[in-house]
Parts: sequence; structure tokens; C-alpha cells
Amino acid sequence: MTIGEKSGQSVCPKLKGVAPFAAAATLTAMFSHGENTDVSAHLFGFLAGTGIGLCYYPLSAPLSGPVIGRISLGIVLVILCTAFLQGLLTFLPG
Repeated sequence: MTIGEKSGQSVCPKLKGVAPFAAAATLTAMFSHGENTDVSAHLFGFLAGTGIGLCYYPLSAPLSGPVIGRISLGIVLVILCTAFLQGLLTFLPG
């Protein structure tokens, strides 16, 4: 969206930095409607994702290639396993 077709240069350089935040805020707003929706969960999920992204961004340049892929896979697997275990613990009797 932010890269020109022929030149390979950004059409609007300022939009390139703001576009991910605008997209995430739009998705948060879209999915935060409804009678039984926990708006604070969506808001804090957005803020947590922003914080994780800001911590991850400086590491992406020096750790490029297969190293960052393995680190990212490990982080994703830990998050998924934690979420799964939390779900199991929720349904266990007191």
C-alpha cells in the first residue's frame, strides 16, 4: 500500500510509519462493538501488541534471517501453549 509500483519508493513516507497503528486501531474499533463484548480486553490487547511490537522492532534488523524466525516461532509457541493451558485451567473444578 505504501510502496510505489514502478519506483519501489514509498509514495507517502509518513503513511508507512502510521499505517500499522491506524490498521490496528481500526480493527480494535471494529471488533469492540456488541452487547457482550469486553471493550477493555480489546483495548489492552491493542496496547499490549503495540508494546510488544515496539520492543521487537529494534531487534528485527540485527537478528534478521533464520535467527529471528526461530525466535519468533518460539515466542508464538509459548503464547499459544500459555493460552491453551489457561483455557484448560479455567474449566477445571475449583
